[in-house]
Amino acid sequence: MNTNKLPWKTKLGYGLCTGAETIPHNLLTLYFVFYLTDIAGMRASLAGMVLFVVVLWDSIIDPFIGGMSDRHVTEKGRRLPWMKVSVVPIAFSIILMFSPFAFQNTAAQIIYYVFVAIFVCTAYSLFVIPYFAMGGEITTDYGERNVLRFMSMFFYYPIFLLTASGPMLIWDWADSRGYSDYQAWGITGVVFAALLLILCGTGIYLLKDCERESIKTALKTQTKRIKQSYLKIWKDCLRLKCFRKITAWIFIYTFSFTLINTVVVYFMSHNVGMSETQQALFWVVYVGFTVLILPIVTRFCNIYGKRPVMLVTMTPSIIFGFIFFFTGINSIAVMYVYALLLVLATSSFFTFYIGYAYDCVEIDEFQTGERKDGSITSLACFAQQSGMALALPFTGFYLEFSGYNGMAEVQVESALFGILTLATLFPAILSLVAIFLLVAYPVSKQKYELLIVALEKKRNGEAFSTEGFEDIL
Repeated sequence: MNTNKLPWKTKLGYGLCTGAETIPHNLLTLYFVFYLTDIAGMRASLAGMVLFVVVLWDSIIDPFIGGMSDRHVTEKGRRLPWMKVSVVPIAFSIILMFSPFAFQNTAAQIIYYVFVAIFVCTAYSLFVIPYFAMGGEITTDYGERNVLRFMSMFFYYPIFLLTASGPMLIWDWADSRGYSDYQAWGITGVVFAALLLILCGTGIYLLKDCERESIKTALKTQTKRIKQSYLKIWKDCLRLKCFRKITAWIFIYTFSFTLINTVVVYFMSHNVGMSETQQALFWVVYVGFTVLILPIVTRFCNIYGKRPVMLVTMTPSIIFGFIFFFTGINSIAVMYVYALLLVLATSSFFTFYIGYAYDCVEIDEFQTGERKDGSITSLACFAQQSGMALALPFTGFYLEFSGYNGMAEVQVESALFGILTLATLFPAILSLVAIFLLVAYPVSKQKYELLIVALEKKRNGEAFSTEGFEDIL
């Protein structure tokens, strides 16, 4: 294991490869349900169920992909081969997702979009699970891991800006030139597929030597790991009390955030009355604030540790979620205030949540003598995807229950209130529960560093002590 500083080439390549995480994930969560209801004309409950099926599928396959990437050790790499073979399929699946096909038969429409979205999620997971595992495997240094996650999110948010505002701008541009709505979204698919290929192709090239040291350790334990069943490996991972707490936290907070993420386009369009151009500007401000806040949050995490910083950044959005439910968000200015509070919380969560899984990899190795980077990080992703999978159909059913009609020019009051509830009250309640779970997580920066010192001695056959971190084992 490499405990020294990583070269900037590796950090830059790791950051660029977040394109394979950002583009398909945000197109699915931000626009796919909206596309199905307002462009394809599907009922909101059916659209929510389509996304539920595919995200549930994604959450199921994540642990298997993590286990396979743990077992797949070659001299050419352990995680990179998976990333290389999945890039082109992800790009192709994005094109299919927004292909301009008009279906006369509802059943055929549902089957097509379920199939395409499953294709998107499968290719996505084949890249992202090894990508996450790589971040914890190529270095055990607490600060360097945080910097890797910072680099990932430093690129994530500008790419997020493009995926959040780009479709609306392309739609507006295509409409002014006489293209149909279907054709506009078809162009969107091609544009983002090309962007993904450029970013990830460059990133993979820069990462080509980063696994040189970690492969040496992996080859020594490869035979033993291959003989173990997936169920036994997952059971061993979940025996870690710390890991169980963190997966529950990830699940609940992801459910909370997905409610907001899924209805934000509805909220801006119907509740606040923002035009396509105003929404595009909103995402520019949103991402600009995120990029400014990320270095500060990362710096504080390296000084004080992840948990105390995340508790501070997540609390304000919970408080104002309750407040805005009762006062409403009836102007663009108030929408910006709420969005900036959400930025503070979500930028911390999505930058460092996978870092908690990295901590648990070392705890597990200390107890068992084996490294399960792929399996542990994939189970953390399973918790995230499961939270999203359950939130999506809930959103669709609640919208329909509230009286939302995607084909209507003006929504009824009950629908507007339903959108407000999904954007404020429900996320605030769930995030509050998540906060209590995070408080109970015992791994601090100081305890982790004591663990690493003891682990290095244990690897070398030297005497070691567990004093100072006994409670995290």
